Amino acid sequence: MTVFLGIDLGTTCVRVGVVSAAGRMLAVEGTSLETRHDGPGRAEQDARSWWPAVCAAARRAVARSGVAPEEIGGIGLSATSSTIVLLDVTGQPLAPAVLWMDVRAAEEAAATAVDHPVLRYSGGSDAAEWLVPKAMWFSRHEPATWGRTARVAEGLDYITFLLTGEWVGSVLTATCKWNYDPLGGGLPLDLYATLGIPDLVDKLPGRIEPMGSVAAGLCRAAADDLGLLPGIPVAVGGIDAHMAVPGTGAFGDGSLCMIGGTSVVLLLVAERASYGPGIWGPYPEVYGPGTWLLEGGQVSAGSILSWYRDSLGETSHDSLVAAATATAPGRTGLLALDYFQGNRTPYRDARLRGCILGLDLHHGPGHIYRALAESVAYGTRNAADAIERLGGGIREVVACGGIRRNAVWLQATADVLQRPIVLPGEAEASVFGAAVSAAAASGTYRDLREAVSVMVRRERVVEPDPALRDVYEEGFARYAAATDALTGTLHQLASEAEPVAATTGETQP
Repeated sequence: MTVFLGIDLGTTCVRVGVVSAAGRMLAVEGTSLETRHDGPGRAEQDARSWWPAVCAAARRAVARSGVAPEEIGGIGLSATSSTIVLLDVTGQPLAPAVLWMDVRAAEEAAATAVDHPVLRYSGGSDAAEWLVPKAMWFSRHEPATWGRTARVAEGLDYITFLLTGEWVGSVLTATCKWNYDPLGGGLPLDLYATLGIPDLVDKLPGRIEPMGSVAAGLCRAAADDLGLLPGIPVAVGGIDAHMAVPGTGAFGDGSLCMIGGTSVVLLLVAERASYGPGIWGPYPEVYGPGTWLLEGGQVSAGSILSWYRDSLGETSHDSLVAAATATAPGRTGLLALDYFQGNRTPYRDARLRGCILGLDLHHGPGHIYRALAESVAYGTRNAADAIERLGGGIREVVACGGIRRNAVWLQATADVLQRPIVLPGEAEASVFGAAVSAAAASGTYRDLREAVSVMVRRERVVEPDPALRDVYEEGFARYAAATDALTGTLHQLASEAEPVAATTGETQP
């Protein structure tokens, strides 16, 4: 039997799955990662912890699956995008890895709004989470570290290097987050120079290849660490959320891919290019010739629900979900805003912050938990509306991630969007998508679409409650009005926040 490994470097843990050529998940294992929030808008990890976590999860997954090393036909990768690490000439980290959710580079992101043709793919500027503004931040604020930096690597690139010994970037990641132009422009040297980081191009991987192609074979050192055979083809990977598109089969036809976990990412594969404000894209050819990708999302989503759970000292979401289920949908008397780490779509405002309005002494944890879940659903609608204005009608939402395990959040999202939510057969969509790409890269299937057609299945559909349409239309209108009214105050509060150290290694809801 031929099987494939899917490796996903996530925010809270590394997950590794073993998937058969027929699309059956034989085993999946995870190893937790620790994140530090040592100041407002900051989020860091020790990149040196990633490889031991990969090896531990992979060894357990292979052992649990019962497959022999010689049965593994390929390895696929996914990882959070814009989680960057600065490396010296020996490949060792010079500083903590800066996570995707870190928004310290808000001023640098604003400075990317210059006149350059490649920025049409990203709505005219970069976001604070992305690699280029973060590189600008290090160049400005830590010039000594920047001067010693030989490589600026995404987490994806770093794991690919450790697996293969080769520095290989992904067209998918580079196009969506580095201002790379796959239609002939390549890396924008002139843009980097304009932004004050002309040396960035020399620090990025020299090879940038399509997702699902072969980066290289598994090197001997990595094979020994993983307990596998050297030479196994390692596929070029991509952004964890974007790998969920092949993992869920949401390839166009009005099917919106939603990855609901720590954050929310919304992806729509379109057949034509349509440009406008408030979203990223359309990105060309990240899923092959003739494809255009529209992207939006929320910086904070499940992380808000986890923050509230942790603040109450709860060990799981179960009791809060039960308490929220006992409250009336849309009628808690509360309104929350979901901007706990700023806003990604449609405002692109790293200085927005969250709040809960309308509290009185009768409100309990169930009311507040429901209001927070509904605020995340309103944020999803706000982003989905921006995508739909450019990409055409959204017929359905295909959802994966932690939202599947949270009945209140899941149903609130269906009700606010008033669209069915399809749940794929495999919950670990990024892991599964990475394995699907490995199957395509290995030559087992003709291409990615054929691999998807064979390996992906659907499990069930969550239908919206039409009786709640008007309730949530009213709630969404209040959400938008409150955002407009409070923006100035939230900006001021964000600027006054005191740095407070915090550590979290919790899994997403």
